[in-house]
Amino acid sequence: MNQNESIRSVIRSLALAISSSEASEMIYKHRNNARRIARIPFAIHTKKQYSCFKVLTIVDCDILMLVEDDKCKTEETECKYIWIEIELNYNYFTYTEVLEKLLPAGVQVPSSFEIVGNIAHLNLDEQQMNHRHTIGKVIHEKTGMTVITKIGNISNEFRSFDLEVIGGEPNLQTVHREGGVLFCIDYKNVYWCSKLQNERLEILKMFMPGETVCDLFCGVGPVSLRALKNGCKVYANDLNPHAIECMNASIKTNKLNSSNIEVFNLSADEFLSVVEGRKVDHFFLNLPEHSLEYLKRISTWNTSALVHCYFFSRNDEDVEKYIFKTIGLQISKDLLRIVRKVSPSKSMYKLEVSCEILRAGFTD
Repeated sequence: MNQNESIRSVIRSLALAISSSEASEMIYKHRNNARRIARIPFAIHTKKQYSCFKVLTIVDCDILMLVEDDKCKTEETECKYIWIEIELNYNYFTYTEVLEKLLPAGVQVPSSFEIVGNIAHLNLDEQQMNHRHTIGKVIHEKTGMTVITKIGNISNEFRSFDLEVIGGEPNLQTVHREGGVLFCIDYKNVYWCSKLQNERLEILKMFMPGETVCDLFCGVGPVSLRALKNGCKVYANDLNPHAIECMNASIKTNKLNSSNIEVFNLSADEFLSVVEGRKVDHFFLNLPEHSLEYLKRISTWNTSALVHCYFFSRNDEDVEKYIFKTIGLQISKDLLRIVRKVSPSKSMYKLEVSCEILRAGFTD
């Protein structure tokens, strides 16, 4: 017996035995007495094969209508009530229910995971990692998605991390929909974070049609392409060639106005040199490990553009003092907002400031 065949359960139920000729009348008449069991119809056709359960009791009727046992006593005596056994198989149970049966005591079933296209991205703890292939196999079989888990931290300049496929085919090319745009994503080689979709929506509300957005670290374009779709002109840059390849594919897939976007595969410094002097209404910096490093250069531009800068800071550190210590910028706390906690010791913040205030804030 394989693992799937071992996942079975038998339930008993009172049922009303009905012939096909009286089915409509009887089901309607007794509808208020029907027993509702999740994922099982209350009117079971005895000659039909069901994928997630089967009736073990041999019966001589066309339809079995499941009814509540405490209500049968009030029904007419000509009704034929019988007790039946129903076997629930592997297909019946959700992935959570299956894993609760398969995992050892003390190992928690993953309660949630990030979905990117047809990829399920799990962050497993140490105990779960020991059973990752069981977890991945079950979630794949129940959802059809390729299941991956992170086996290392982000440690390279492209913000990608080491992954292991633990369920399904090892194909990490996918298409993800957000905000009405289809994003082509090479998940093995690029960064994507669905947790930031609400933050992206808020920033996009600030970009008006006809304005120009300068995205220094665009990735696969979750902000740039939606800004483009909304009528903005966009300068989009990323150092990762895989991200740029995905972005260009998404422009074609969505049939976006390619004349309103320029895409660059440069370092941020090189990119700023190329676009310096051009009209910009919004600078968007979302490389939290390094975004602050580029504020001083942007402050030298003769522009009144708004700067939207995301960065990390330790939870035990005064954020204003951290910014001053790091880049020599004095800034009001009113211009700072915490976005989310990324770990027990670190949070992501957003600095939103005009270039005029930025210029005045630098001490040298």
